[in-house]
Amino acid sequence: MELLSSGVIVDKLSDGLLDGGVIYGEVPAHFSAVPLTEVAVTTAYPASWPTPSHKAELAQMTWIRMGKGCPFDKQLDQQLSEVNAVNINAADERSRLALVKAGLGVSFIEANAIADEGAEVALSSLLDFSLPVHFVVANQALTEPKVNAVYQVVCASIDAAQG
Repeated sequence: MELLSSGVIVDKLSDGLLDGGVIYGEVPAHFSAVPLTEVAVTTAYPASWPTPSHKAELAQMTWIRMGKGCPFDKQLDQQLSEVNAVNINAADERSRLALVKAGLGVSFIEANAIADEGAEVALSSLLDFSLPVHFVVANQALTEPKVNAVYQVVCASIDAAQG
């Protein structure tokens, strides 16, 4: 198991280098997908920084990006036309939170991941959004019995959980 950004997962699945993955956002047409959940995303910044009151103030802050093809980064680019970004990418929540706590920048974080961060992290709701999360496999991989079996188990598990 690897922790990768959604864009990297899509590329690896398309190239046959992964059998399945969990991605945020839209599902490419050549994939089969099982909807898992919807996640709320908010903006975390160092508590020692001034509280932003406008999107323009957030755009001037140093942003830590999520990685290649990540829907979080797409949202950032859509919501803020010009962003002060650093060349730091961190695909996982814990790494991005550690960078925010260290005062290195601001980042999108899943809202449920920041409940216990205390006084080191502040939140801004100015850019809040939500994204669907899916388990996906490339359609071409479903012809492989093991991949198809895993996909069917995930489908059945989700159906049973919702049932």
